[in-house]
Amino acid sequence: MPNIELSDIVKQKLDTLKETSGSKTYSDTINYCMLQVELLKQNQELLKEIRHRQEALTEIKDILDKRNFTDIFIQIVKEILNLSDAEKEKIMKTID
Repeated sequence: MPNIELSDIVKQKLDTLKETSGSKTYSDTINYCMLQVELLKQNQELLKEIRHRQEALTEIKDILDKRNFTDIFIQIVKEILNLSDAEKEKIMKTID
């Protein structure tokens, strides 16, 4: 296996990472760092997906707020509660 010359700064950083990761060799330390990089990439993808879904939900909420969905829903419930049993039964038949 070829030897690679490392600058003092790189050695210091590797020594620090080696100590914090509990690795015994520079190779283990580099593998540990590569794993961390891969996990960070996966986390970034998950965060992008979460942001995308959050934006979609925000758009839906805005649409519902603009259309006064809550007020409309409350009005519908009030209307249903005021219906006679025969009228409620008729509506239930059309739903099925």
